[in-house]
Amino acid sequence: MKQLLYFPLIALFATLFILSPAYGQDAGFVLEEIVVTARKREENLQEVPVSISVLSADIIQEAGLINPRDIFEAVPGLDYDENHDRVSSTPAIRGVQSSATSVLRQKITSFIDGLPIVGSQGTLQLTGVDRVEVFRGPQSAAFGRATFGGAINYVTRDPGDEFEGDIRIETSDLGRNSLEILLGGPITDIVGYTLNVNLDEYDAPDNWVSTEGFGLHGSTTEYLDGKLKFTPSDNFDAEITFSHLVTDDENPLEINISPESYATCTNFPSPNLRGVNWIRGTFDCDVSIPEGGNPTNFDTAAPYAGTPEELLARAFSVSDPGVYTERNRIQGEFNFELGNDTTVQVLGFVLEERKEWWNDTDRSDVPVNISMGMLAMGMQPITHMASPADTDEQMVEVRWLSPDTERLRWMVGASNYQYDVLNIVWSQYDAIVNGYADQLVEQFGFTVVPNVIFSEDSNNTGIFGSINYDISDSTTVSFEGRWQNEKLTHINPVTNESFTNDTDSFLPRIAITHTLPSNVTLYAQASKGNNPAGVIPAARSPRIVESHAQATELELINWSLDSVLFYEEEEITNFEFGVKATLAENRVTLASTLYTMDWENYNQPFTLNWNINTLWAQSGNPGMSPGLLGGFGGGDYMLRAQLNAGDASVYGWENEVRWLAGDNWTFGGTLTRQSTQYEEFCSPSAVSDIGLTPTNRVTDGSGVPFDCVNVVGNSLQRQPDLTYTINATYRAPLGNTNWQWIARADWRRIGEQYLDDMEFMSMPAIETLNGSVSFRNDDWNVRIWGRNLTDNDTPRRISEGTDWNTPLTSSFWFIPRDPREYGVQMTYSF
Repeated sequence: MKQLLYFPLIALFATLFILSPAYGQDAGFVLEEIVVTARKREENLQEVPVSISVLSADIIQEAGLINPRDIFEAVPGLDYDENHDRVSSTPAIRGVQSSATSVLRQKITSFIDGLPIVGSQGTLQLTGVDRVEVFRGPQSAAFGRATFGGAINYVTRDPGDEFEGDIRIETSDLGRNSLEILLGGPITDIVGYTLNVNLDEYDAPDNWVSTEGFGLHGSTTEYLDGKLKFTPSDNFDAEITFSHLVTDDENPLEINISPESYATCTNFPSPNLRGVNWIRGTFDCDVSIPEGGNPTNFDTAAPYAGTPEELLARAFSVSDPGVYTERNRIQGEFNFELGNDTTVQVLGFVLEERKEWWNDTDRSDVPVNISMGMLAMGMQPITHMASPADTDEQMVEVRWLSPDTERLRWMVGASNYQYDVLNIVWSQYDAIVNGYADQLVEQFGFTVVPNVIFSEDSNNTGIFGSINYDISDSTTVSFEGRWQNEKLTHINPVTNESFTNDTDSFLPRIAITHTLPSNVTLYAQASKGNNPAGVIPAARSPRIVESHAQATELELINWSLDSVLFYEEEEITNFEFGVKATLAENRVTLASTLYTMDWENYNQPFTLNWNINTLWAQSGNPGMSPGLLGGFGGGDYMLRAQLNAGDASVYGWENEVRWLAGDNWTFGGTLTRQSTQYEEFCSPSAVSDIGLTPTNRVTDGSGVPFDCVNVVGNSLQRQPDLTYTINATYRAPLGNTNWQWIARADWRRIGEQYLDDMEFMSMPAIETLNGSVSFRNDDWNVRIWGRNLTDNDTPRRISEGTDWNTPLTSSFWFIPRDPREYGVQMTYSF
């Protein structure tokens, strides 16, 4: 750790010396002051003792950022994974990430105008956004629940004093087409409005198709939001915002590497799992798109057409593959200025979201196995999953703030946040949707039941406050604190069991800020964050219990379901030291932060899979597998649990700089160096996935819930240790016309990252280049752009899994990266 810290300190002070005010030039071209709301009041970015990045609407437009993934790739200290699709995104800040696809299990929360959203962060829209504020490190003291690793605040634009608007159209060679309309202005002297519309689609490359002719990994979006802002007097203002979002995405493209590639690119035969190989080193397998399409069997009835078994086979069909979400949100903010110059703010929102995730997740075209009018007891390769979910959210928050001009500034407040989620997982969803479930019982004696019914209610009550005191004109100390209680209730509707975890916590943040005469601000900060304890009620579902009992009786597993029923509260403690500088007569802004974090009760989801067929083959048992229980599918032999895995630590260095180098050139860049490490962790996946010999066993008295391998000192999965970006923009008049032309290039490099707990296999380093040339005047802006200009084909994601297209072969599957893409965008402003 000392070596990691010494180099940044030397480099930091060298940079401050180099970028001293000797760069002073024409003060007419300077970087604007940036205002943020990191502590629930508007403050200058340079004065806030938090590591923050801000992307304005102008930068978002100029850099061609189109979605939250682009935001994460443009900011230091952030990483972003898509497990299957944009709804299943898993964001990370400072190495803190959940590998769960569930939006309820994320460790980073997004906010809209300071109020949270529990829905998918990957579907948030940039249309109508004035700026994006990224806060690194635990933000629980200011923002409350689920800001364990950080928070992202999307600040929407306000109406101006005059009517104005933009109409923007866009198209690309990969079918990325969009229409965006932004309107705003006054309705009366005291009422203003904004109205924003975005319609977009992405067709994806022509060869991203299934063997059945379906398009894969494409997406469509319909988005509408409107804001009314009221300013009837100097003492009161209010705004009410409504948004409506519909996304409809195709089945994700997840490709098994070929058996030939698996045989040649793997180099580590599993010592205990027959047919399983691994990779020790950098992943370098063939990631070509399969000719003729990726294998799917959405229409499982086709092989049985005209036979008595056709209806039973159809129950496993995916008649409407993809992910559909519809979200409606109403949000309000009311500000009352009292006679003593203090302000009372009342904020709140309500949200309803409906999601339907229905996909072929086995990545094969192998037919459902039916024999003599019933599901066969042997191999059953079909893993077609549907996961319809309904989410209701609501929140109210009240704040009382002192004047900004006083030496002692304070804020107190209280909040109540609630959400209700009902998520039902099916394998034979087609029978439910198309209404023939009863017919299956009559004709085949087959009862359609859900794999899992997930019901969760949360009620979070918080009392919070802050004190900022100016010791002198240059030094300020601050204290923030939040007491909160979270009641997390999990219900198993099948068994009618209800479990409630009640978590009380106090979450402080203390900081000191000192400003030097040369516009350099130094700060030090300590903070704490938490995630509440919870329950996995699906561990008590009858089908899970029955299948688990079968695997236990066959001596294929040796752990109990009760060992994964509960999981504990997570806690993280953060210490950081930062420098923020505005130099060279406001032509240079610089921010650099050193941090260290201790992560207690490191909690991650883990898919427990006890598929009888797979375990039987891998254990080398002779003869045929006993097969799955009658009427059971692969989804009945797995459980997504939350494991308290131990403790971890993270430390690193974050840097961001922007330089206006004259009237024409602007340069920017970011650099992140981080180290993640397990301080206490025994990995079950090293045994279940790689087949290593356990160092700790359930039966040896070590207290572990699963046979596992000790990996203390190893790095956390999927977290790069080094990431940096460079961007350059050139602006100049276009001859003697009233047009200006702008050229911009953005280059990003993500270092290698381990893909398993053993530090065996790693994702190769990734380098991408985006660029654009724009021509604009007062009314028009024509932008010609390219994404991934180097045509980097490193996959977005790599995971292990079974290749059902071959005789029960272990494999790796991947999500491909979008190839090189060219497009044009045209904007008319009025």
